[in-house]
Amino acid sequence: MQGVDNEGARLLLVFDDHPVSLCVDGLLRWHADYFDDGIVRLGRLVSALVRAGFRVEALEEYPLDATGRRHDRRIPGSFLLYAVRV
Repeated sequence: MQGVDNEGARLLLVFDDHPVSLCVDGLLRWHADYFDDGIVRLGRLVSALVRAGFRVEALEEYPLDATGRRHDRRIPGSFLLYAVRV
């Protein structure tokens, strides 16, 4: 995660592996429970940011993982989140 000050605004830009992609292997076999307490789900991340005073401007999901490797297009591989502290 990267935070940047810009004219008094606090910006947050996150590009990382999608939590769902961490739960399946290359053959789409589930090896972890997405709803397990150890997984930081996108909903929890967004909720924590809102509670911390951020407004989410954009949240996109991509089929490639954060390193650019191909991933099964049916499973999100990475996500990009852009938020501003209000």
